[in-house]
Amino acid sequence: MAIDYFEDEDKAPEGATLEQLREYADDITLLQDEIDKDTRELAIKTEKLKKLTQKTVPDIMNELQIKSFKLLDGSELSVEDKVQASIPAHKKAEAFAWLEKYHFDGIIKTSVSVSFGKGEMEKAKEAQKILAEKGVVAEIDRSIHPSTLSSFVKERLAAAGEAEQSQGEPVVDINDGFDDEDGAEKEEKIPNLPQDIFSVFEFKQCKIKVAKKKK
Repeated sequence: MAIDYFEDEDKAPEGATLEQLREYADDITLLQDEIDKDTRELAIKTEKLKKLTQKTVPDIMNELQIKSFKLLDGSELSVEDKVQASIPAHKKAEAFAWLEKYHFDGIIKTSVSVSFGKGEMEKAKEAQKILAEKGVVAEIDRSIHPSTLSSFVKERLAAAGEAEQSQGEPVVDINDGFDDEDGAEKEEKIPNLPQDIFSVFEFKQCKIKVAKKKK
């Protein structure tokens, strides 16, 4: 019979025997098998849910030309446009250069990290206060949070769509302190987002807003 390993789990078993060890080994094997099975089943269910919410239901609602639908219990089924974006590692320099050129580098997060050896806590504390004076070589890392990048890309795609409809081109103000000959601020045309640099995935996602239960 298997031992209840959830009872007094912080307490070592008294009078340990080889039989107890065998039972614990059997429990480990059983639990691992159950976890593996649950993991596989979760992956299957996750994929089914993804297909339903990103393909099947959006396609049906598109065919019926509806954006939302009321269910019998008062819940609402709706579909919205989603964008996921990422920057491949080998394109990071190009992507950041493009963002800087068109003054979108505000979304880039810059962090400085310094590595210290064993027993150098005091030096680390000092460097934290007067990093430059200590001559510590710091490593600079630049990154963009995934959700921030996706939001930015979604905005640029929307701007490109609006410009296409109005047959115009989006522009950005260049506030560099210099004006052109007639005193107006400089403006620069922004090209469409280079999708050979930014990896963009556009899709539709359905969601269900559950109706509040009446008290």
